[in-house]
Amino acid sequence: MAGHTPGLLAAAPDLLNALVLALPYVEAAESDEGYKPGAVRGMVNIMKSAIEKAESQPAPILSVTTHVLIARENELWMQDYEKRLTLS
Repeated sequence: MAGHTPGLLAAAPDLLNALVLALPYVEAAESDEGYKPGAVRGMVNIMKSAIEKAESQPAPILSVTTHVLIARENELWMQDYEKRLTLS
């Protein structure tokens, strides 16, 4: 990919995961009257477009669903771990 550094390519899965995890929060901000009308919708569109583009390319990037499931599984594992610590 011309113009892309190896570091960017290496970070692509993490960047995709970050977009997927942040998207619901950005979508929730659409109802915040503190933002210029349409500004948040524009960001949502940019984020969704980037996610769709990443998923449509044949690359070693996991699907959005897989990223969400992995993040949720990690969160549940951490909650269970913390619970066990407090019971000890």
